[in-house]
Amino acid sequence: MKIRKRVAIITLPLGENYGGILQAYSLQKIVHNLGMNVVTASIPKQNSLKLLANRVIKTVLHIVKSSVSNMTSKDILIKTEKTRQFVNKYIKTIDKKHLHNDDFDAYIVGSDQVWRAKYVNISDYMLNFATAKTGAVKISYAASFGKDDLNEYGNSDIKESSRLAKNFDGISVRERSGVKLAEKHWGVKALHHIDPTMLIPKKQYNNLIKSNQGDTYKPEGKLFVYILDKSSEKENIVEKTSQLSGLKSFGFMPPSTNSKRAFRNNPEKYKLPSVEQWLRSFRDADFVVTDSFHGCVFSIIYNKPFIAIGNKSRGLSRFTSLLELFGLESRLVGSQSEVNEHLVGSNIDWRKVNSVLKNEQQRSRKYLEENLNA
Repeated sequence: MKIRKRVAIITLPLGENYGGILQAYSLQKIVHNLGMNVVTASIPKQNSLKLLANRVIKTVLHIVKSSVSNMTSKDILIKTEKTRQFVNKYIKTIDKKHLHNDDFDAYIVGSDQVWRAKYVNISDYMLNFATAKTGAVKISYAASFGKDDLNEYGNSDIKESSRLAKNFDGISVRERSGVKLAEKHWGVKALHHIDPTMLIPKKQYNNLIKSNQGDTYKPEGKLFVYILDKSSEKENIVEKTSQLSGLKSFGFMPPSTNSKRAFRNNPEKYKLPSVEQWLRSFRDADFVVTDSFHGCVFSIIYNKPFIAIGNKSRGLSRFTSLLELFGLESRLVGSQSEVNEHLVGSNIDWRKVNSVLKNEQQRSRKYLEENLNA
């Protein structure tokens, strides 16, 4: 009987981010289908002095700006109850301490912005804890720098990450700009691959939707609006798109609050909807407006016409790389003035898009299979 290899995937914390949860689900699913015994470990974002200092500064500024008290960790657990249910049901996870104590046959870093210094302690996501495990395979899959430069890295970050990168058996990045960054700053060759969420068939996501009978919410509109960072300009883009398309818009995210009092008075109002409901919103929409990278990804997966609003604060290179790959650069806008009747009414050649996707899926699966079976 063939012994199944033990594989650990290292990714960002899972809880509030729909795209982050689904990329972890998808990558684990693909690796499992390759015959591996796979688990996923999350390393907390705020685990360095620099990141902690930034958090303190932001907290102080928030207190100065308003007298509202921040929500507690218990409140966050209540808020993310439904999304965590998905994680607990579909993603096999382990505590980060097992990364140090257990011997795995392979380690995979990815996906999402695991190499963005603003979010993480880089050495953790460069497998510094596994340097002594010389017999294990060490690769990344669709790891993202989030930006097209390393300006968030200090000199010590670049030096350390360059040293650790040379221990990898394979480096895969999610953006084309990441290929150049790896070569320029680390002196290593990297390959460009699609996000893990694009590796599994749409049918599998539809099965997830069907399996969750608890969601009864049915939107009245057909223009799905998934906006992470709200602004008046984005509201104007949504309104103009609605007028030009003739579609009524519907939202998804609950109102935001940092007030313990407001949250505890009505926690249901602020709870995040389920992951399955998030997927259903794409499936049932006729058009999508989003400033989210994974909002663009699932618009493509479900073949829904969409408008992507450039989100510079969260990293614009992710959008441009994704859209250029599928020939959809024209879907990216920065202001209301760029939204017009031609953009909203133009047809997307989904046959061409799906053909590109199929080719990229084959490339990506081959990369994983060859490295994990080495």
